[in-house]
Amino acid sequence: MPNINATTPQLKLVSDLVDAYFTLDIKNILPFVSKNYTYQTSPKVPDLPDAAKGDHLENFGRLLSLMTGMDATFDEVIEAPGKVVLQGSGWFQIPDGNKLDYDTVVILTIVEEDGELKVSEFKDFSDPEKRAKLYGWVAKTLATGGHAA
Repeated sequence: MPNINATTPQLKLVSDLVDAYFTLDIKNILPFVSKNYTYQTSPKVPDLPDAAKGDHLENFGRLLSLMTGMDATFDEVIEAPGKVVLQGSGWFQIPDGNKLDYDTVVILTIVEEDGELKVSEFKDFSDPEKRAKLYGWVAKTLATGGHAA
């Protein structure tokens, strides 16, 4: 599981959000994101536009439903008022037992909403070659009816 030392309210929120993603059930992230949550990727992934909350939940939820596991280790965790930056690497495990690895830098924007801290923006800067491999596998899998080819 991710190694975020949750010593502040912002880091606790981010740790909880990352843990929620890693349950592979997209509904688990809802308590941690704002009403106006957005997810952005860079470099851009074809057929995966920057997404508002509902679109992101649908797109990423579909990806997670194809996975059998995922994990990450963060080498750097940097916090500033309203921002948390994570740098690390991880993997998605696919049904045939193989793992698709990734390297990433994530910038999270934290806001107060209804008296609670929430993540309002998730900017994901991932290795383009590794991301292309992951999304290529996802596209192929979805094209074959949702089963790993």
